[in-house]
Amino acid sequence: MRTEPGDYELLVNEQRTGGTYADLKIAVEVAERLHSSNAPHVITVRSISAGVVVWPPSASDRSR
Repeated sequence: MRTEPGDYELLVNEQRTGGTYADLKIAVEVAERLHSSNAPHVITVRSISAGVVVWPPSASDRSR
């Protein structure tokens, strides 16, 4: 897979959903449904250039 600066890998509950902005929009919609239903969920965005961002943040991150 060829990557460009700013490309990312997007996972919802550790399942890869893709790496385009359209995929991100879909994942956010899925996350909103999971959040409103109180279902456990984790969204991970692994950016090639910026590291890893996980939502919702862990308890240790929320306490900062």
